[in-house]
Amino acid sequence: MQCFPVGMPDGGRDATAGDTSENDSIIFQVKFARDPSTISDKYEWVKKAIEGEVTKVRRLAERGARKYYLVTNLPATSHLESGTIDKVNSFAKEVLSIPFQCLWRDDLDRRLDGEFDLKLRFPHLLTGPDLLRLIWDRASDTHILSEARATIETYLRNQFEADEFLRFKQVDMLSTKLFDLYIDVPAVPSPRKRGAPRFSQTYVDTVTRIGRALRRLEPEEAAIQAYRRVSEGIGASGLFADMIHLTQVPQVVIEGAPGQGKTTLTQYLSQIQRARYLGKLEALAQLPKTHTSGPIFLPIKLELRDIAVWLKGVDPWNRDTDARHGQTESLESAIAGHIRRYSGGRQFSVEHVHSLMQSIPILLCLDALDEVADLDDRKRVVEEVEAAITRLSGTPGNLVVIVTSRPTALSNAPTFSPEKFQYYSLASIDPNLAFQYARKWSTARGIREDVRAEIDSILRTKLQSPHMAELAKNTMQLTILLTLISSRGSSLPDKRTELYTAYLEQFLSRESDKDPSVREHRDLLMELHGYLGYYLHANAEGNRSSGRISNENLRQLLVDYLEREEQDTSIVDKIFKAVVERVVALVSRVEGTLEFEVQPLREYFAGHYLYHTAPYSPPGRERKGTKPDRFDGIANNPYWLNVTRFYAGFFSKGELFDLAHRVCDLLEQSERDGVTYPRRLALSLLQDWVFSQSPKAARMVVDALFTKQGMAWAASVIRNPVIDMFENSSFYLPVGSGGADRAQEILQSEIVRHLSTDRLEPLCALLESVSEPESLRRFVDGNPSFREGNGRKDARWVLIRGLLSANDTDSMERFEEVVGKLNRIELAKLLRVMTLSYAESMDGMQAGAWREAMCRILDLGTIRPPSMHPDCPSALLLLRAHPTVWIDDLRHGRSATRMFGSRLSGEASSRDLNEGGRRALEIFTEIEEYLDGGMARTSLAPWVHCVDTLEREFGRSWSTITISCEAAAIVSPKERAKGVTSLFDEDASLPKRFRMIRWKGNDAQWWANEYEQCSTIADRRIWLTGVCVWTSPDVFAQLLPRIEDALAALDSSDAWILLNTMNSAYSYSKLLSKRLQTHQVLTSLRGRSVAVLLLTIRRSDKATQLQIIDDFFSDYVQDGIVAHEILPLVGDRFLFDGESNLMDLETLKACARFGSLLPYGGWEFGVDRRKLRKIPARTILENSDILPLSIVGPAFDAVDYAAPKAKAVLRIANQESWFK
Repeated sequence: MQCFPVGMPDGGRDATAGDTSENDSIIFQVKFARDPSTISDKYEWVKKAIEGEVTKVRRLAERGARKYYLVTNLPATSHLESGTIDKVNSFAKEVLSIPFQCLWRDDLDRRLDGEFDLKLRFPHLLTGPDLLRLIWDRASDTHILSEARATIETYLRNQFEADEFLRFKQVDMLSTKLFDLYIDVPAVPSPRKRGAPRFSQTYVDTVTRIGRALRRLEPEEAAIQAYRRVSEGIGASGLFADMIHLTQVPQVVIEGAPGQGKTTLTQYLSQIQRARYLGKLEALAQLPKTHTSGPIFLPIKLELRDIAVWLKGVDPWNRDTDARHGQTESLESAIAGHIRRYSGGRQFSVEHVHSLMQSIPILLCLDALDEVADLDDRKRVVEEVEAAITRLSGTPGNLVVIVTSRPTALSNAPTFSPEKFQYYSLASIDPNLAFQYARKWSTARGIREDVRAEIDSILRTKLQSPHMAELAKNTMQLTILLTLISSRGSSLPDKRTELYTAYLEQFLSRESDKDPSVREHRDLLMELHGYLGYYLHANAEGNRSSGRISNENLRQLLVDYLEREEQDTSIVDKIFKAVVERVVALVSRVEGTLEFEVQPLREYFAGHYLYHTAPYSPPGRERKGTKPDRFDGIANNPYWLNVTRFYAGFFSKGELFDLAHRVCDLLEQSERDGVTYPRRLALSLLQDWVFSQSPKAARMVVDALFTKQGMAWAASVIRNPVIDMFENSSFYLPVGSGGADRAQEILQSEIVRHLSTDRLEPLCALLESVSEPESLRRFVDGNPSFREGNGRKDARWVLIRGLLSANDTDSMERFEEVVGKLNRIELAKLLRVMTLSYAESMDGMQAGAWREAMCRILDLGTIRPPSMHPDCPSALLLLRAHPTVWIDDLRHGRSATRMFGSRLSGEASSRDLNEGGRRALEIFTEIEEYLDGGMARTSLAPWVHCVDTLEREFGRSWSTITISCEAAAIVSPKERAKGVTSLFDEDASLPKRFRMIRWKGNDAQWWANEYEQCSTIADRRIWLTGVCVWTSPDVFAQLLPRIEDALAALDSSDAWILLNTMNSAYSYSKLLSKRLQTHQVLTSLRGRSVAVLLLTIRRSDKATQLQIIDDFFSDYVQDGIVAHEILPLVGDRFLFDGESNLMDLETLKACARFGSLLPYGGWEFGVDRRKLRKIPARTILENSDILPLSIVGPAFDAVDYAAPKAKAVLRIANQESWFK
């Protein structure tokens, strides 16, 4: 049997049996109903399914198919003649030309009864008890595991109970169940950890399969729609419940900010798997089916700080925090130790672990890499986990590893290899998710409907304020906001630190009403929690501890503190009880020990303690450990970033000016040495509203942050290489925070200064992040730099508005006016900036204007950025007519746009489409009809139909030429374009002509003769495309004089399109993989044009490429095309050859000056950590404002990588006697 891939056009076949040539085949077609219980008339459902396949079945019958099976998961009825089985058989006999049989749900169930291994891969077919029995029966083939079954089940019950409730205890909700309050926050590929290309493609394929986002074409562009339409993306839990995704990406790192929900995600994923193993069907019933119907895994969840302790020979789960475990220091022995401890001490060994991994699918969740404070410990943990995965990965798909971490603040912090692990980032909570969480929160608290409506109303109002919306973008802070709204109404704090303070004060007030000891010692309890927060955080870094403290040590610590503060030590028992039982910031996860329930609370209390215990230092009685001393001690240490943010948030108005001076001192040091961490800290403090009470202090910090080097750093931070775009989500400044106004002034002047450089786009993204939409429109409309000499709004005005996401009806109308006035490169740049909005504008055009715009856009060929809009016919037609889409069809044998066609057709009647939109829909549907059954891979027919249709409607264009060129690569021994002898045979369709030249690659004389027939611009384009893509290196070199002559009749944008066409063609033309060498070409390049030189570079090996650049371009970079072509080559040599080449430096400066003229964002250098030390970082950073961003970014990474390890705060505090 031959099975066909899921989710692709299949010509009416999901599988075939018999002769694979289809001369004597049996056809199987699957019709799956997601929820059969909702289908009232099952006969009509199947009848419509058959009707939709009649044409395809007829075509298959003509090819020799002899029987057709329809397979469905619908249940059937057996009544004679009136039952669904007989009615369907009767109908099929009438309409189908070959024998038919329908396999219903009962047919499938009986065939699956004995297929236990198959059921294990699709566990939603099983009930809970059956699933558990099947898994252990399968595993019991291994004798050693049959002995350990009771241990594992005991362990799972223990862990299920331990993780049943949310970690973050809330006011009046100390025992909220995880499943009651969980929301599924989307996860998207992390922009700073690009990783292997297959990972991005796997992500987008998963998103497409689940059906909530749009399929993109190349790995680099894969996630753009998921980033831009996060609310329509898939949640992290849905992503990691998808079997195909987990098979292809079994090792994942999930990054998220403090309180974002990283630990909650792993808790949720593990808890679902435990519930399935233990048959907790009632608990699972309330969860989305997509979360509970995926593959089943045995969950093992560990904290990486405990692994770090274990690797030092200490048992982290022993109540004696210094107890040695006496086992091999490995991940496997740590897993065995964890299972032994939490199964009540039952026997479980490393041998059991290895047998388990080989026999049963395992989900291994490793939480909080960032909580391994010491970088040497973290390095060892990373190395051991990667080594253990290699040891344990026997059966593919049997081991899935999910690691969580905060994003590292330093490049030299040990991390997991992006080549082995896919990095995901948890997205911020959008308003829809926030309200979903608010409803669950209100339900869990039992809040009345009228009060719930009031809370929702206040939350909705608050989320309209940018700074409050930022506070609500993670679950922990949203929980605090809701708690405060329920008690204080709309009177809420603006600052992050104040938010936590208000929440804890409310918590203590509630507990004071319940417990006299809390009421009597309230202030002391806050002090003690602050001291414990500092003590545990400092010792985790300074003494490499796990962040836990034993009950005995806690009691002694309380006594010591009371004595030092000259408090009554007889109250220690009351205080201990209040700390452990009433305030509940501390919890016991390891018997006999305590720790803060969540990391942000520990960091808040540490900041609280450092601020409120700092002494004054008057003249004559100077003391160390003052507030400025403590800020200086913690501010340069990335491990203390969150503590520093909380600490600075306590500063009063009178203290802010001194704080600003100290932040500026750090930024000045950053300016000298290039280390980026102080800039991240300064940005975080501005975002936290720390300086909002002192506009002067805020302006001072903004000025120090937005230096030329600072803006180069900011631009490199916001560039997202996954989608080749600049995003402002990580670099916002809330309007009204005290610094946004000054940032706007600086950025607006810089935008005017950089209208033609590669800084324009990131500067616009930065300005957007610190401005409100209306102020952006005022800036563009009021600036004469964005208008023609007569004051008229021109293309530059539309471009800047697009870059600032400030488009409105006026700019859409202006697009229609300017589209015909721009050259091709300017138009391509404009389309990239306007993304989806230009196509929406086209849908509203009248027929004549629409056709003119389509002609111009189609003539951009491969330099036109593909964009997709599922509800816009013009966008889908342009996508269908994009050469890159046809390469995708060629590779995968499927239509990248098929999924949208039927939906658009069905909605068109209810859509308000103008003439342009209606005509676009008609043409799109006509082209799409021919893309059936993967024919684009093996037949010229769909290519011919597409090109002929487009040329009939819009004339010949670079798009139709390039699509025709790609058609030559189809895989078919029969399609040889017989009868076609010339590229210029107008009686033959263009794809057939290109198919013919595939066999002319070594015939230089034939190509020379063909050139003599060129009579039009279009002829020269066709000939050049064929020569550049389908000739051998020798033939290409021989034809250089004619290539020169052909290009002379074209303009520079034609050369740019050719270069991009060649770049795409590497995926389908084997001739391009054969490279020109220096001896073949160099002497014949003297006196050649720039365009010929650039095309030759594309066809040459690396040594020849660099030689051509050195000989012809060392002092010539006159336009964006040259800059784009030579930047990756010169940049790579300059960055990694280990020597600063001054000639290369000048060339790179020239490249930066033309960056904004390109229709694509820029080049991204993938930097291996092992190469970072070779980068001439100092030279680059000295010229950071005039070098390409793709060069500057790696330089910042190199400086951070070489930065010395920060001095432990505990050591600084002891040396400077902070607390004496």
